[in-house]
Amino acid sequence: MSDIQFQPPNLGDVIAYRGVYVLGTTKLNPETGKNKLVASHYCSCLVFGKTPLWAVWTAAGKFLRFYGFKSDIAVAYPKLVWRRRMAEWSLLAVNDLKPRARRMVLQDRFKSKVPS
Repeated sequence: MSDIQFQPPNLGDVIAYRGVYVLGTTKLNPETGKNKLVASHYCSCLVFGKTPLWAVWTAAGKFLRFYGFKSDIAVAYPKLVWRRRMAEWSLLAVNDLKPRARRMVLQDRFKSKVPS
């Protein structure tokens, strides 16, 4: 199989949407009488496939750690409520990396060991 020669466009103009999960607690809003979600963390799957790689950040944006599965995050944060939201993503580069190489790039970027 030969490589396809591809010259990407100005990637700063390309945006995409994908799901992220907001984790938090609910608090009663005394003005409305309804529960309000107060975010404490968020997470997203960074590498999909047979061996996914998930990451968790604080609501302030500080990276905490990687997880192998979404269920591992649920075990680590059993009292938090999950809500799926859509996030806008922008592209930095077109790198056709295999999943293992993507995991290594993320490990270097976040200075944290990825689960095996």
